[in-house]
Amino acid sequence: MPHITKDGVTVAKSIQLSDPFENVGCQLIREAALKTLSASGDATTSSIVFAQAFCDQIENDLANYKVNIPEYKEGMKKAWGDIELQLKKLATQIVDHNDIYKVATISANNDPYIGRLIEKCFEKVGKDGVITVDFSKNTETTTEIISGMQFDRGYLAPHFITDEGKGQCVLEHPYIFISDQKVLRTKDIVPILEPIAKSGESILLIAEEFDNEVIENLKLNKLQNILKCCAIKAPSFGDYRKDLLEDIAIVTNGTAITYDSGIEIHDATVEHLGRCQKVIVTKDTCTIIGGEGDKFAIKERAEVIQQQLDRILASPDPNEFGEKFCRTRIARLVGGVAVIHVGGTTELAMKELKDRIDDAICATKAALEEGTVVGGGMSFYNIMKSFKSKDVKTSVDLGYEAIVKNLDCIVKQIVSNSEMDFEEISKDFTKTKGFDALHRKVCNLVKEGIINPVKCERLAFENAFSVAEMFLMLNCAVVDEPINQIVTI
Repeated sequence: MPHITKDGVTVAKSIQLSDPFENVGCQLIREAALKTLSASGDATTSSIVFAQAFCDQIENDLANYKVNIPEYKEGMKKAWGDIELQLKKLATQIVDHNDIYKVATISANNDPYIGRLIEKCFEKVGKDGVITVDFSKNTETTTEIISGMQFDRGYLAPHFITDEGKGQCVLEHPYIFISDQKVLRTKDIVPILEPIAKSGESILLIAEEFDNEVIENLKLNKLQNILKCCAIKAPSFGDYRKDLLEDIAIVTNGTAITYDSGIEIHDATVEHLGRCQKVIVTKDTCTIIGGEGDKFAIKERAEVIQQQLDRILASPDPNEFGEKFCRTRIARLVGGVAVIHVGGTTELAMKELKDRIDDAICATKAALEEGTVVGGGMSFYNIMKSFKSKDVKTSVDLGYEAIVKNLDCIVKQIVSNSEMDFEEISKDFTKTKGFDALHRKVCNLVKEGIINPVKCERLAFENAFSVAEMFLMLNCAVVDEPINQIVTI
C-alpha cells in the first residue's frame, strides 16, 4: 500500500540503497532522524539536512587539509556549545493560545484547520494534559474532551447499566471502593454496602477480581433497587496497577486497599472509600469525574510521578511503556485527556492526516516546554551571521568553522525546494525577516506565524552533530558481501 506523508523519518525508514556502502551512510544519517523522533517527535527532516551538510563538510576538509582529527573534533564541540547557548537566548516563551495555533499550523504543513483543532485541545486539557490521536469511524475529524480520570475497564455485567440508550452506568456522587485484592465473598463487603444502601447513595467497586457469587448478589441488589452499584476490574497490571489505584485514591480522597497497605477487604469501612461528583462506566471504559481529593496532595503526587518520568528519560535505555504510563498518570491527575478522531474518505487520506496531526501535537508540546524561535531555518541562519569569521589556523578552527558555516543549510534547502535563488533572496534577510516558502516571498516570519519550537530545533542540531562526530571518527565500513544470484535456464 502507498503511504503518503511529509514526515521525514517515515521517508528515511523506507529508503534502502542497492550499494551496501552507500546504504551504511544512509543508515548513519537516518540515525539522526530516529533519535530526534524519539526525543521530540518532530524536526526529523531538519536532522537529516544538518547531518548531510556536516558530513559533506567533514569529508571535504579531510580531503583538502592536513587535519588533526582529535583537534578537529574539539573545534566541532566548541561550536556546538556556542550555538546551543545562542539558540537558548533567542527563545521566546509561549504566552497565549495563538502561539500554540501558529506552531501547530506550521508543523501540520500550513493547515490552519489542524492548528485550530490542536489549539482547542490544549485550551481544554492544559499543557500537562494528554492529547491522543485515533482513527474515526466516519469521514469527519472530531475531538472529544474527557474531563477527569479515564481508564480501560468496563462494567462486569450489563445489569449495572442505568442509561439503556447510551449503554452506560452513571452514578451520581458515588462512593468508590479501591482495591487490588480479590473479593471472594459478599459478606466481606457487607459492612461497606449496608450503610450506603440505607442512605440511598451509590458505589463503584474496583477490585482485581470478583467471585461469581459476589457479582450475582450485586446484580440482584441493583435490579431490585436496593443498592445503586457497579463493579469493575482494577486497571493495568503488576506494579503499574498499584500505582494507578493509589492515583485514584488520591484523586477521590480514599484509601487504596492493596496487599502492601496492611488492610484486608473485610476490615474496610466507609471511611476508606473515596468520593467524586460522577462516575460513567461503559462496556470498555470507566471515567471518574470531579474527584474530591485534596488539591495539594494531587499536585504533590503529580510532582513525584514527574520525577519518575525524568529518571526514565535520563536512563541510557528509556522504557517507552513506562514513559507513556507516567505521562498519562500526570495528565489524569492535573489535566485531562483529549482525543482527536481522524476522519477521511480513504485509509490513505486518514493516515496522511494522522501523521500531520501527530507531528503538530509533538511540536506544540515541545514549544510549551522550551519556547519558540523564528522558523524557516532562520534561527540557525541568524546564529551563523552573529559569529565573526576568523582565519583558520589550526584543526580546532577548521572543526569550529565546519559546523558554523553550515548553519544556513536548512534555509538554503527550503529556498532550493522553492526553485528560488538563495543568493538573491538572502539579501533581504534580517533577524525577523526570512523566506516564506508557501507564498514564495521574504517577509516577517514571526508576524506570519512561522515559528518553530526551540526543543525541536535544538534536538535536530544535537543529533545531527552526534552523527557527524561518529562519521569523523570512522576509518572503514564493514558490510555483507552481496550475493550474486545465478539464474539457471
